[in-house]
Amino acid sequence: MENKIMKDKAKAVSLLFILFIKAKSKKDYLKKVLRVIKKWIGSKHIGIRVIDTIGNIPYESYIGFDREFWEVENDINVNTSSCICTRVITGTQEAMDSPFMTTGGSFSCNDTDKLAHNLKGKDLSLLRGKCLEYGYKTLLVIPIKNKKGIVGVIHITDEETNKFDKSTVEFLEYIARFIAEAIQRFDLQEKLKKSEASLAKAQRIARLGNYEIDFSKNKIWWSQEVPNILGMRIKEAQPHKELFLQHIYPEDRALFIKKVKEALQTQRPVSLDHRVVGANGSIRFVHQDLEVVLNGEGEASLIFGTIQDITKQKETENRLHHLATHDYLTSIPNRYLLSERIAQAIEKGKKGIVSSLLFFDIDNFKQINDSLGHSVGDEIIVSVVKVIQGNLGEKDCIFRFGGDEFAILLDDMTNRDPYQEAEKLRKAIKEADYIDIPTKEVFDITISIGVVNLQGLENEHQVLILADNALYKAKQGGRNRVVLANPKENYILKLTETNKTVRLVRKALKEDAFTLYAQPIIDLKDNKVAYYELLLRLIDKNGSIKTPSSFIPIAERFGLMSQVDYWVIQRAMMLMSSFEEEQFFINLSGISMGNEALFKLI
Repeated sequence: MENKIMKDKAKAVSLLFILFIKAKSKKDYLKKVLRVIKKWIGSKHIGIRVIDTIGNIPYESYIGFDREFWEVENDINVNTSSCICTRVITGTQEAMDSPFMTTGGSFSCNDTDKLAHNLKGKDLSLLRGKCLEYGYKTLLVIPIKNKKGIVGVIHITDEETNKFDKSTVEFLEYIARFIAEAIQRFDLQEKLKKSEASLAKAQRIARLGNYEIDFSKNKIWWSQEVPNILGMRIKEAQPHKELFLQHIYPEDRALFIKKVKEALQTQRPVSLDHRVVGANGSIRFVHQDLEVVLNGEGEASLIFGTIQDITKQKETENRLHHLATHDYLTSIPNRYLLSERIAQAIEKGKKGIVSSLLFFDIDNFKQINDSLGHSVGDEIIVSVVKVIQGNLGEKDCIFRFGGDEFAILLDDMTNRDPYQEAEKLRKAIKEADYIDIPTKEVFDITISIGVVNLQGLENEHQVLILADNALYKAKQGGRNRVVLANPKENYILKLTETNKTVRLVRKALKEDAFTLYAQPIIDLKDNKVAYYELLLRLIDKNGSIKTPSSFIPIAERFGLMSQVDYWVIQRAMMLMSSFEEEQFFINLSGISMGNEALFKLI
């Protein structure tokens, strides 16, 4: 029984869709809908009221009501009149309504004589209309509602008592939702049809078009903007299915066909992004939404689609993705892309394609920054990256890990020695000249490198610990050297120390164990404080003060730096509000510069 009801509902909805597609106007559609409803339920008197912008609820269409009844009942406003129809639309109830209200918000009375018998005086006036006067024994008022609210009602009357059972009411409530959607679409179409030029202009501005594929006729129709979006020539802009497919990027045609089949099989809306090729060879990105329309037999008769040019949106997304995954100073990939590439390299290693990771930093870089300033430090970083890039293989890639730390992923080391590759890079850096343009000063720059072979390693964490440990040994050994990591050595101790620091930073964030020291910066011209530099410190459980060098590199490495910088910015702003006349400078990690949430906070 339940399956039959579901099938009946599905057929009804499909028929309503067909009526919607074929209807010339909202009035034409509702007129045909009333005929179908009359046939389904056998009632003689049916009308559909639709609320307008000022609250009037005239009959958009009706069957069976005589002219006198229509003239009285047609002149009703939800703001000034009180009757069953207005109360169903506004969602208000009188005491007399309660016994007849359904869970779907309908009013269903199968014997109006009994209803009227229990009412006197003012209560009787709540019926207001002429239904009792005309001897209607059964009265139904079904709300027509969509997601935004009630847009009207189906008003049904009959001279017989007990005309409609509960299942009929529920059926009418079900199809009323689809009638509401159709009314909403017709209202939208009517607004758009007031000026075809306005519609064309709106679609042109939005770079949005729509089309329909009719399977019964094997034809396609599209709006004026579709040829423009697809980049067609004027002479070929007549709708044609093969022409539509020809302008879809060759590698994306299979995806489009797959999505069409998915929509037909599931009878659910689908969407996709793909490329299109214009007649001049230009490539653009579009977004499509597809929806299947069923006929009266429940079979797919049409596909309704919208297509929108999203090239600018894609370009913006690509720029944002580039900002999020690349270093702002050097434009090379950052640690987020490194994580992806390490995971890929580990998987390739399982198939016998061996990769190696070089982890290096610039020797004595902190002293350069402190003595010559960050601008000189930035110039040196950019120069080092250029030298490295000029000495890498075609598939090798350099990443900025944070500060002056970098990683290089050497791809496919089958015929290469990672140690020799690292030595080549170390020598290239040492032999290059680094000139500070304003001062013409030449710097001698060297790097220390830790090398790890990825074969046999299981995860990024293990790779980075081994590489970092090797780099640490290169530093301990006197800098300007290469150290090859030994995967068999006990790196657990190093890992434990790192984990302790990670836990310490997380605990400090949670328990507010960071503090800021305000270091005055003196202007030598007048020997006065020019501004204060806020220096971050961490206080451990023993009360010891830890400097940034002991925890920031690890915080950067394990994705905690943005949270630390968030804390610094908040506290700095609190200081600014307390000392409005002073100027404060803060230091932020380069990793945080790509964090949009942090910029919003600032």
